[in-house]
Amino acid sequence: MTGKLKDSYSIVMEKGLTPSYIRFCHQAYQENIISEERLSEMLLIDIYELAYLLELFNLKL
Repeated sequence: MTGKLKDSYSIVMEKGLTPSYIRFCHQAYQENIISEERLSEMLLIDIYELAYLLELFNLKL
């Protein structure tokens, strides 16, 4: 496992999230089902950290 991948998994696991949940929430955002604010709320992070977290999983806003 690469360092970046290991870091991303440990960050989300500390919050009780799973990579599949993050991808599921991101998909809802991409389909305009939820807003960017709701996405950050569902992922338990500040909206200003959202882009960084998604980048760890190769996802974009």
